[in-house]
Amino acid sequence: MTSKKHRNHQLCPVEEAALDLKKNLKSTLDLIKQKLQLFTEVKQQFESTAEHIRAQGHITEGQIKAEFGKLHKFLQDEEGISVSALRKEVNEKSQAMQEKIESLEKQASTLSEKITAIEKVIGSEDILILKNYKDTQKRAECTLEDPELPSLGTLVDVAKHLGNLKFRVWEKMLGAVQYTPVILDPNTAAPWLCLSEDLTNPPPSDRQGALLQQRPPS
Repeated sequence: MTSKKHRNHQLCPVEEAALDLKKNLKSTLDLIKQKLQLFTEVKQQFESTAEHIRAQGHITEGQIKAEFGKLHKFLQDEEGISVSALRKEVNEKSQAMQEKIESLEKQASTLSEKITAIEKVIGSEDILILKNYKDTQKRAECTLEDPELPSLGTLVDVAKHLGNLKFRVWEKMLGAVQYTPVILDPNTAAPWLCLSEDLTNPPPSDRQGALLQQRPPS
């Protein structure tokens, strides 16, 4: 017997059934191929995204290091300023101390000479003591005032250099950095928009182009 559908073709039921199954399988095959194409395209997008993630990481790491480099330089400059101020005070006060020491040494030498001269007269014969007394008494006169001990003002003002050092530097750092409440997300920004490194706005060279891109066509 032949089916009514293929009565004129004289196909056996087995052949007819196989033909229908092939059509069904072909439809299924087409669907699977479409699905494979979709998976392939999505996989390519994931591969592209993975590459973009690596690029983002590399670029962002460089920007992070650059920002910390600026902070490091700021701190190094502040350290240099603080150390220079300390060394200047140390040098000035050390020089003052050296001048005072040299002055005291000179005065002590003068006193030592007087002592030696008086001791020499005291150890001489009585007649010589009587003869040289007036001159010796005149040479023994001492008009030098008693030396003053070093005052607190001669010491390094450690409190001035160390007091609230971190806070003072932090205050200066606040003046050198800027807080921006609105940050542009490069992941959601338009592809043609190039953002500044701090993600606050397009660089000046790109702003005009960005505005032109945003204008609706006339």
